Amino acid sequence: FIVDDICDGGGTFIGVAAELKKLGAEKIILVISHGIFSKGYALKNVDEIYCTDSYKEIDKKNVNVFSVLQYLI
Repeated sequence: FIVDDICDGGGTFIGVAAELKKLGAEKIILVISHGIFSKGYALKNVDEIYCTDSYKEIDKKNVNVFSVLQYLI
């Protein structure tokens, strides 16, 4: 698991995931609270993404979304 608060472009997570794969990690799961995804939702070597909709609504098959938007309005 890689856990963080924000994913903007995803470069940091792509780099960390690559290193973890080199060390033998079979599956990389990214868990973030705010997903901006300015460069898209496909992050190389990241197998699954879990995120809230606190920044924007996300309707992508490869992103598992926990809805919190209703509590922020």
